[in-house]
Amino acid sequence: MNTYEYLKSLYDNEEYATVINQISELNDDLKTDEIKELQQKAMSFIDKSLLKNKGIMYSFILLKELCSIEQYIESLKTHFNIDAKYSKNAENSYFVTFDDTVFNVTFVAEQIKEKSVYDLAALNLNFNNYEEVLNTHKAYILISTVSKESTKENILNNNVDIIDRAKSFIKAVVATCHLNAVAVNLAGYTYESSEYIELSKKIFTHDLAIFNIVPITMYSVDSDAINAYTLGLCIFGKNEIEIVNYKGDIEVLMHNITNLLNKIIGEDLNLDDKDDLLIEDTHFKIEKSIGVSLPINTYKITIS
Repeated sequence: MNTYEYLKSLYDNEEYATVINQISELNDDLKTDEIKELQQKAMSFIDKSLLKNKGIMYSFILLKELCSIEQYIESLKTHFNIDAKYSKNAENSYFVTFDDTVFNVTFVAEQIKEKSVYDLAALNLNFNNYEEVLNTHKAYILISTVSKESTKENILNNNVDIIDRAKSFIKAVVATCHLNAVAVNLAGYTYESSEYIELSKKIFTHDLAIFNIVPITMYSVDSDAINAYTLGLCIFGKNEIEIVNYKGDIEVLMHNITNLLNKIIGEDLNLDDKDDLLIEDTHFKIEKSIGVSLPINTYKITIS
């Protein structure tokens, strides 16, 4: 599954995919007015879909050897002092409950088939020899938050704060990283397991270990410019953000994106009614339009 296919499934957007295909066909004929009308339709569709998928998180964790549910529960206890409860859902699949949140944890005794896991590892510049590392795995675990339909309980609409749920999700994933894991795949990124564990330590010093739940992907567009985008803000019911044609220091960019994400998530900020924002003397100009790096509606951020 590539990123485009993933986004289609994430937003359940067959209608959106049809609109995007129409836009592509019209682009060939340069029918500007019709393209603009379809773009507005696509943007409206995605905006409505965001709330539907708010709170839904999932991750694939690749393992050298398959572990058991008992080992996983023990890892939660050892590393986070969590006394999790579990019950069987299906063969090799369990409901695991802690912090008032329910996760579906499924153990699979084979190599993962999703090609995107490998493709997204290639985007992680910190993941050296990623192909060699990923090819060592023989099993994987799929962890996801549970929808209310799965357990006949109102899981996603209960009183658990979305940030608290995200923190619990990170703990649920990190516990598997300590069980001979080689890599962690989120919606838009693949981490080496040791890197994910290191990032997660920020849970204990910050409100949220932001990049454990909203990865940032960057790529070069020419010799002195890069594009960057998020893939995870949808979890919080927000549109993703993009930085287009950025020319400057990458560390400064990451610092500014971190500040922006923490404000958006921490304050439940709605960027729809904002043209600009000031954080730590940094000016963020905001424009909402169809994505450059993603086939969805995004906020384009210009930093100055």
